[in-house]
Amino acid sequence: MTHIRFASLAVSMMLALCIPVTASSQQVLHISRARTSVALTIVGRALPEAESLLSGLRRGCPYTPDTGGMAAVRVGTALAEAVPADVSAGQVLITVTTQANNTDCVPAADDVGSLTAAAVEILRPASHAPITRVALSIADTIVVPTLSRTIRTLALWSDGRNDRDSRARTATVPSTALQLVIPLERFLPVAHSAKKAVALLIMRQEETTVERILLSEQDIDALWRLALPVRAARVGADSLWARRLGHTAPLTIAELPMATAILQQLTAAGDSLASRSLARHALSVEPCLRLPMEAPLAAGALFDQLRPQAYCRPQRPAVALLRGSFVPGLGQVSSRKRTIAGVLVLGIVAQRLHASQVSKRDARQLYQRYVDASSTVEANTFWARADAARRRTDAQILQASALWLGAASEATWFEWRLGRRLRLAAVPPRE
Repeated sequence: MTHIRFASLAVSMMLALCIPVTASSQQVLHISRARTSVALTIVGRALPEAESLLSGLRRGCPYTPDTGGMAAVRVGTALAEAVPADVSAGQVLITVTTQANNTDCVPAADDVGSLTAAAVEILRPASHAPITRVALSIADTIVVPTLSRTIRTLALWSDGRNDRDSRARTATVPSTALQLVIPLERFLPVAHSAKKAVALLIMRQEETTVERILLSEQDIDALWRLALPVRAARVGADSLWARRLGHTAPLTIAELPMATAILQQLTAAGDSLASRSLARHALSVEPCLRLPMEAPLAAGALFDQLRPQAYCRPQRPAVALLRGSFVPGLGQVSSRKRTIAGVLVLGIVAQRLHASQVSKRDARQLYQRYVDASSTVEANTFWARADAARRRTDAQILQASALWLGAASEATWFEWRLGRRLRLAAVPPRE
């Protein structure tokens, strides 16, 4: 059983090297807490139209929100009022409301974030103290916003009562949301050497405690991705590609050619902050990504600075198969992590082969004792033991052969997959 566990561990390590991870897409960065809902958007990026939001509500809401009559007009007005006038594009717009349980009503993440950004309530909020002030703290220092204001909250919720009761509000349910406008440059892309805590500080009426909502590195990166269309338009980069990349989900292999093309344009135009953020995203998807020879030197230097340690020199699959067939685990000797798996494979195969030789020797000795037995009972006993040792020898050789063959096959597949991945990342994007 111990040997079987070792073999399972080796196989698990090899499989763990190549399991992909995926995530869903969002157009608005939405943060939900027990009492507070926060939406972060970029000024200059339009929110969905009212009819689109109402269609999503009719499909996904298990309750009965007010989606008929003048609802489209009211939601359209709320969407328009949620965007401050006379504010330059590209800044971060933070909208903070009391948690309205929209996440329990609308299944689509895009709809939830857009509703919060427009301060639209679908379900009756819990009775919390009204929010009186919101501030942004970076490295324990309060950031002075470009704009701080209060907007009205639009209630579409209905609890099945008559219209008068449905529209009635309790005194503890706030009817406003707070907004801050912060320059995007204050949210610097995270570097390897400096990580500053970014937090929203939320104060409520007649409460002495301050609610603190931390923004993670992933949240900061998502803001820069959302701002990519505005930043690209500012320097004359391809706006179509920028819009296709301007979401908060991780980049895909298919999007890397567009990302590298826009990154070169941003670098050539001198937008180092947006270039750094996009380079981090691209290298997180493919650490071995290389820029073309004609790329700006600054873009290449940025890649070299941010590139994580990775195995980026794939060998031909035939070479990997030959190496793995010659010595068990030799095909895995390419990077540090895979070398550990290769050494483990070699050790297990060697141990199985050595155990088979010991079992074979025991089988011969037991067979000789069977031949020399002086009684039928003694002969039957030694024959059974010799037969068991022979079967054990065959099983151990089969285990070693299967692991040896499996390691050689995995090494071939890994090198083929890595080469294909790098070739795909280098394919020019289609118009």
